[in-house]
Amino acid sequence: MKIVDFGLSNTYDDLLKTACGSPCYAAPEMISGKLYSGLKADIWSSGVVLFVMLCGYLPFEDANTNQLYKKILSANYKVPNFLSNVAKDLLIQILNPNPENRPNIDQIRKHSWFNLYKTSFQIKQGILIGQHKIPIDNNVVNQVEKLGYSKKYIYQCLISNQHNDATTAYYLFLDQIIQSGGQTCADIASDQFQAQLIEQNSQTANSEIKINMTIEDEKQDNIVFYYNFIKLYNIQQQHQYKLLINSIKTLYYSYKSIEQKIKQD
Repeated sequence: MKIVDFGLSNTYDDLLKTACGSPCYAAPEMISGKLYSGLKADIWSSGVVLFVMLCGYLPFEDANTNQLYKKILSANYKVPNFLSNVAKDLLIQILNPNPENRPNIDQIRKHSWFNLYKTSFQIKQGILIGQHKIPIDNNVVNQVEKLGYSKKYIYQCLISNQHNDATTAYYLFLDQIIQSGGQTCADIASDQFQAQLIEQNSQTANSEIKINMTIEDEKQDNIVFYYNFIKLYNIQQQHQYKLLINSIKTLYYSYKSIEQKIKQD
């Protein structure tokens, strides 16, 4: 899991004053312009999300923004009858316009609705759970190499967990194999995945993929890639252009044929 989009993020040790987020999910104290507790405002927003998940629509909605804010400030919403009483109770507690009267996270977790169903499951080992390296499929690396990259550059990017065109190509090829039912040692979600695949002898692994890439090497690899990309793009554009010309010719001759028939009539 990767968490992104921290453009309006902040620490919540102190009270906040910036109004942010989608209006339909905003807490009353935020839209009223008061200083507010970020955590308590987030609990309100989580209540809106919970309402949507249970009911299928937003609790506060209006085409007029001023009317929307009035509904939020007064907690003017209706809980549908098809919800259970315990679900209604939790929503009413969370969607309380007074932030001081809202339950905290621990209280929500102890609520009877939250504890209706308990399921225990075992998380499979993955990149972040129990492992510190990922297995690399050499066959997939060979496919990426055909795009113009050197193997050492591909390995270096994968090992250092870089996010660039080389690793993107690698994971797209890898996903294609997995989705089509193919076998690969790099499928960490498969039952056959074993820890020893990524706990190989460090000296052997390091001797194969120890790389000291220079800036010039990387530039050269990128030049080759973009050259191949542009060449492929031009071929595709030429093909599309030919199709367009053929379509125009077909329309032109059809028009001429119709015009000729009209003249004859």
